[in-house]
Amino acid sequence: MAKVAENVKFVDDLQQVLTESLAVFPNVDLTPTFAKVDQTKSKNWQQSSKAFSTNVIAEELRSKVKQNAMLKMEMNTIYDEIRQQCSPLQYMLTLRVMTDLRKKLYEDVMTNHTSKIARLINKEFDVDEHITNISSYRLSFFEKLVLCRGLKFSIAQPVPARDVKASFEKAYWRLEPTLPEDQKELAAATLRSIALNYIQRRGPRPPKALQQAINQLRRREDIVITKPDKGSGVVVMDKTEYIRLLSDASIKDTTKFTPINTERPKTRGRPPKHYHPLLQKEKQLESVVRKILPKPIADTVCRKGSRLAHLYGLPKTHKQQLSMRPILSSTGTYNFALAKWLEEKLKPLSLNQHTICDIFSFAEVIRETPLNPNDILVSYDVCALFTNVPLDETIEIIAEKAFKNNWFNETHGLNLTKTGLTELLRIATKDQLFQFDGQLYEQVDGVAMGSPLGPLMANVFLCSIEEQLDRNNKLPSFYKRYVDDTLATMPNIQAATAFLSTLNECHPAIQFTMEIAENNKLPFLGMMIEKNGCHLTTSVYHKPTDTGLLLHYQSHVDQRYKRSLLNTMLNRAYRLSSTKESFTKECQHLKRMFTKLKYPVKLINSAIAWYTSSTIQSRHETPTELDAATQKPVRITLPFKDQKSADTVRHQLKDLGRKIGTDLQPVFTSRKIEGKLKIQEEKPALINHQCVVYTFKCDSCDADYIGYTTRHLHQRIEEHKASVIGKHLKEAHSVASTSLEEMFSVLKKCRGKMDCLIHEMLFIREQKPKLNTQSDSIRAKVFI
Repeated sequence: MAKVAENVKFVDDLQQVLTESLAVFPNVDLTPTFAKVDQTKSKNWQQSSKAFSTNVIAEELRSKVKQNAMLKMEMNTIYDEIRQQCSPLQYMLTLRVMTDLRKKLYEDVMTNHTSKIARLINKEFDVDEHITNISSYRLSFFEKLVLCRGLKFSIAQPVPARDVKASFEKAYWRLEPTLPEDQKELAAATLRSIALNYIQRRGPRPPKALQQAINQLRRREDIVITKPDKGSGVVVMDKTEYIRLLSDASIKDTTKFTPINTERPKTRGRPPKHYHPLLQKEKQLESVVRKILPKPIADTVCRKGSRLAHLYGLPKTHKQQLSMRPILSSTGTYNFALAKWLEEKLKPLSLNQHTICDIFSFAEVIRETPLNPNDILVSYDVCALFTNVPLDETIEIIAEKAFKNNWFNETHGLNLTKTGLTELLRIATKDQLFQFDGQLYEQVDGVAMGSPLGPLMANVFLCSIEEQLDRNNKLPSFYKRYVDDTLATMPNIQAATAFLSTLNECHPAIQFTMEIAENNKLPFLGMMIEKNGCHLTTSVYHKPTDTGLLLHYQSHVDQRYKRSLLNTMLNRAYRLSSTKESFTKECQHLKRMFTKLKYPVKLINSAIAWYTSSTIQSRHETPTELDAATQKPVRITLPFKDQKSADTVRHQLKDLGRKIGTDLQPVFTSRKIEGKLKIQEEKPALINHQCVVYTFKCDSCDADYIGYTTRHLHQRIEEHKASVIGKHLKEAHSVASTSLEEMFSVLKKCRGKMDCLIHEMLFIREQKPKLNTQSDSIRAKVFI
């Protein structure tokens, strides 16, 4: 009997292997032999033959799934018979032997099928091409298959119904104020119908083999998977080496970074129950900002529940000596909103006649600029500009410029003092708190690469140097700069070298390097600039690190994004090409690149033809001004399920939009594999739960509660000691509500207050918690 069960289970495993193999084929654009169409017929009827192959594979998959279900039922029956005939000990021993045999047989069969699939796939493309594995870990075939199409690649994922409902609820809340009373019911009912229809549609399931490969990579704590600093692709590194290189590039410079002690300092009076340096930073920022800025502005820039920044790095695999570019992830940090506000207000001060804001406009300008026929092209680059910007000096420069003729206050209708603005700039940039490898640090000098004020501070500092050189007549006649990259013309190499020395003498904090044109050609900002006599021509330049890895056609995203990518690359090629020949040459390059990314040749050719014809037509048309009264579209962000469902939703929303006179646009999002494989930096729970929907479950009964907070969760838990939760514990269990943290858990992390309110409402409706005194925190308007 045991032998029979073993054979049944082995057959079941074999069926499972076959099912997994079939599920992988559509994701790598392979067709098994049984589903192929005769080549002659395939050429004549491309669309029909492709549909036939897809349907045959789908039918075979359904057949295998059905067989698996039947075998499992048969296997369970045999297990029951064995259990009845054997003693418990004999049954356990028999089960263990069967399990060991089954695992070995399964691994043998899976290895055999994997090697077959690998041989088939390697005929189509090289799975190692875009992967740089410098770790000691050997990637399996399916792990390579997951990574070889880049970290931006998406595979099908289950779509939670709650997320779809939340998206339509948020859309209606934005839409309702613009609707007349007689259209509100129509809009809500139609949106509800569209949402429910989208929820009911069955999307494709992710291939189990690829999903398992992602999970295996995710669980490994000894490797880091990231993208390179230059170009595209995937880099796999040992975590110890990653941390060492990132430390060398950042925190080991004690003049710019200093470690922070997380222990509570000794103070007079009653110490706070919860202590963390981030909480102190929040309090410090709020006290400074509220003294300087008006209350409406202060309310928007003071974050109650900020996240702790963390340091990560991008490996410079293009260098002979491997090194790391440090980047600070500062979105949502305690001073991020203030930095963003200051950046918007102060941006005009970071520009002068030498700065480049748009490379396309720059390309047009330099093509029309006459030059001396004997001049040479030279580019200058600043080494590690961001981390070497002298903060205090740059802040003083900004304050001086901002209050020259009281420009800042008159432009923005404010009443700040120079000292006040200086204080705001200091708290937005200096002593930035972050975590790296479990340790807290502060960046005491240099601007954080990742801060909204980073480019502005760098530009202001370099503008001051340029203004000083201009006053001393030391700038060349042609000089243009984009952040840390500068293009200039010089009479000869000696003059170029002398100007390099002049630049390096301007300030001890920064150093410049120089590159001289070869054969009158110089790469600059993604362009190849060529000097022909007195004029410059431009064409698209591809760096040696450019592997051509963009959005893969097999990525599980909306087709519109793939077509938009094609059009974007064509527009870039057209605007950076000064001649028809260079544009045609770049179009041929794009054809090869997108063909390699599995884009249909017909789609590529039609995109090129459409862009070329529309561009020629637009030259002869008079540009029309946009109607200022045109309403902004209402966008509904939805998780992408499949193309047919997406097209149906788009059509239905367009039809509703015509009826109510509003442009309704769905935006479909897909979860990229980089989200699952990104470097995890574990942070203290005290400051890692903010802007969340949470639940309380009493550990003595089945009472529960659902709520939300945009602050840190521990702050809201303290308040609950005097709420219905504290009252329940005291009255029902005679327990003092001193320590509640273990009874709280996070249901969902949200992106803002509105997101929290809607998800809280949906969770309350689903789970019906006993302690909530109201059914909704925000009234449902679509899913009533």
